Amino acid sequence: MRKRIWAVLLTVCLLVGLLPTAALAGGFSTVKTYAELVAALESQTGEIYLEPAADFGWPETGTLSIPANTQIVVIDSNEDKAPWEIPGGITVNFEQNTHGISCSTLTINGTMHMAYSSQDTVLRGCDKVIIGPTCTFSCANDNPEYPTVYGAYIPADSTWEVLEGATLNPRVRLDGTLTGEGT
Repeated sequence: MRKRIWAVLLTVCLLVGLLPTAALAGGFSTVKTYAELVAALESQTGEIYLEPAADFGWPETGTLSIPANTQIVVIDSNEDKAPWEIPGGITVNFEQNTHGISCSTLTINGTMHMAYSSQDTVLRGCDKVIIGPTCTFSCANDNPEYPTVYGAYIPADSTWEVLEGATLNPRVRLDGTLTGEGT
């Protein structure tokens, strides 16, 4: 009887020891290409981990729609936040209540549209945002109770740089640092 109890306890301990490994193996996957990112945005919400491959496969023109309760977390192979660039010709639409993009440095040369209800969160996870010469921002007022619409929110722990020739056109709520040669 004592041997059976020890055998059962040993089996339970081994199974419990394997649980975290099995949970991580099934719950953490990364996308590496534009096509995989589009498919993930269409099929899931929550955090989508992006580890851009050398050939990410950006099309000349395209649209990424980031749904509510979704955040793109850009990582490198060591799972640290990594830099990412959105090229010209690409439009990123942030829907209401989206959680946005998280990366070390985000360079934007494309177009970004965000809802007022999301404007303070969409780029909060970025340590630095670089506004390229071809970047365009817009912010739609989806909440008529708040007539003042900020088009970009720069949190206290973030730096935004507007490159020469670039224009940051919407209103800006500045709690962080805004630098650069652009307007």
